[in-house]
Parts: sequence; C-alpha cells; structure tokens
Amino acid sequence: MQRPRVLILHPALTPYRIDLFNALAQHFELRTLFFRANPVSQSFDQARLRQQLQCSHGDLTRGVDILGRQFRWGVGSAIRAFQPRVVVAMEYAPSTWMAAWEQWVRRNQWGLVLWTADNVAMCRNASWLRAMARKGLLQRADGLVVYTADTRDWYAGYGFNPERIAICANINRPENFRARLTEAMPLAQSYFQHHDLAGKQVFLSVGRLSAIKGVDRILHAFGTVHGRHPETRLAIVGDGTEKGRLQSLARELNVESAVIFTGQMQSKELSAWYLLGQVFILASEFEPYGAVVHEALTAGMPVLCTQIAGARDLIVEGKNGWLFDPWEPDALRQRMLAIMQNQPPHRCAPITLSPSLMPVSFEDGVLEFVRIVKQADR
Repeated sequence: MQRPRVLILHPALTPYRIDLFNALAQHFELRTLFFRANPVSQSFDQARLRQQLQCSHGDLTRGVDILGRQFRWGVGSAIRAFQPRVVVAMEYAPSTWMAAWEQWVRRNQWGLVLWTADNVAMCRNASWLRAMARKGLLQRADGLVVYTADTRDWYAGYGFNPERIAICANINRPENFRARLTEAMPLAQSYFQHHDLAGKQVFLSVGRLSAIKGVDRILHAFGTVHGRHPETRLAIVGDGTEKGRLQSLARELNVESAVIFTGQMQSKELSAWYLLGQVFILASEFEPYGAVVHEALTAGMPVLCTQIAGARDLIVEGKNGWLFDPWEPDALRQRMLAIMQNQPPHRCAPITLSPSLMPVSFEDGVLEFVRIVKQADR
C-alpha cells in the first residue's frame, strides 16, 4: 500500500527533531522544508544533522523576516510540487497562512494540521495579533499537535475538538539518546578528572546564555548553596550575549572557582555533561517547552524546573524533580538547599549511566502524531 504523502513546514532543523521526523517517515512518504539555516540565536552542525534525516528534505529560505516573523516565498508552489495529502505547519506564522490560503484556493484537496510549541501561559497571554491568527487558522485546521496535556485541555476549552488534538512531547527516542550517552562515557571520565569532580555535587545548566534563561538566578542561588556546601559545583553549558556578565557575577559572588563555564557544546561533548550532572536546573523566565529537561531526565538526572516551562508536565514532584516559581526570589535557593539536606550521592568514578527518569513515551507521542495526520488525510 502506498503511504500518504505528508509535507512538514518547519522553522529550522534541530537535534531534538531528528528522531521524530525519522519515526514519522516510517508511516508516511515524508518531506520536510526548513525556513532557516539554523534557529534564531542557536547554531547547530546542519551537515551532521541532515545526514541523520531519513526523509526527503529541503529549504525554503527565500523571503524576508519582519519583526521576527518569517515570510517565505514559494510555499504554495512547494505544496503543488510535492502534492501532499496532508500539510503540517508549525505555529500561526505567515507561512502557515500561506499554506491555509493554498488549501482554500485548491478547495480543500489536502488536510492541514497545525503544530504549536505554545504552553498554557503562552496561550493565555498571546498578543492580540497572535490570538487573531490562532483563531483564524484553527477554523481551517483539520488537526492540532501540542506538547503537553495542559495545552491540549486549554485548546479543548477554547473550542477545538479534543479528538482532533494530539499530544507529542518534544522528546528524543530514548534508546538513541542513551546510546549517545554511553558513547560519551570516556569523554565524561576525562572531564571528571580535568575539573576535579571527585567527591563533588554537580548542578548542571544547559542552554543559551541570554537574560531570559535566568542563569543569573541560578548563580545567585548557587552562591548561598556553595557557601554552606563547599563540595558543590555548578556547570554552565552554553554560550551567548550574557556570558561575560555571568562570569563577572560568579566573581562577585566568590564562586568563580566552583563554577565551570564550558561554552557551547554539541553531540558527544554535551552528552558527557549529562553524565556528570547530578541535578539539572532550568530557570527560564520564558520557555515554551524546554527540550533540555527531557534530555536530563532521559540521562537519569532529576530536574529543578521553572513552573512556567511547558516541560513542567514531565516533572513528577519529588520523584524525578521539583518545580519552582521563577518570580519568587528565594524559591530556587530553598529548593537547592533542600536537595543538599537530603544528601545526594557524591560524584565518583567510574562514570555510570543512571536509569531514565522520563515519565512519558516517545512511541506514544509518535502514534498520536500519526493518528492526527491520518485523521486529516483527505
């Protein structure tokens, strides 16, 4: 039987999309088109990423960006050239409107599925322009893919048929991710020795070093924790415009010798730090999801997660992590101190891979995505 042709319009290729696209390619004749060479404020080795893709793919980069919104020429012609049964479009962007227009002009010859990273807070606080775009596109959509159950429930309350909503968390195939962790063990052992981590308690942060990520909040909390528990260390993996200011803050707090700024890391180097961390911290002031949370949990690391992140749905309080209010000045500090009072195990050699702490299934998410796409097939 011939598999349905499905076209995905996506902003840019990222590491955490590879497994999902490859899984979908097992069910559909899939083609993905990317609007940017890399995500805004991030840079990945695109040649390496695309070598891993097991579906047809290409670029649709001709156009302009206005106020952060992507206007790409050729959306309609790309759809006509591929002749899909279903188009999956990311967010309520101008390119999604172009796809919806093409669908209307072609008299609904194919189904339209919307895919959004919005969490509940973003849904509630959407600008009037985004709210209008959302309302109009949902009237055209045959299905909707969201990351979390909370977001599904919000859209159901908004009036979209819950039977046409799929929950597909922004996660990797765990066996692939854990295989990469295993491959990184020798490198992790090298980092362990280089940074003298024997007998230390390692807190880990991974992400872009920008103001919105709240790494300064982590440093302030760590300053108190380290003062009471000098065996603690904080590893900050990432790069960005705030790096210099954060390094200065570490000096001001007298924790410079206990904070490791690794710079941006990808692939095996990043995997090594997931093996070395004992508690992961996400302290963002704004975070649609937070893919690093599922990576940490898959590596077997409990997570201190801001309660505004979409990935909060992955946290089972006290089991695989804890939530905190990023706007409460002392919340993170108190959580970190409480963790230290429970005396987590000191980091020691040899480096081992802990059991996964992920509470949701990658396969279930894929099947949900497939269900919605097949339901939209005309």
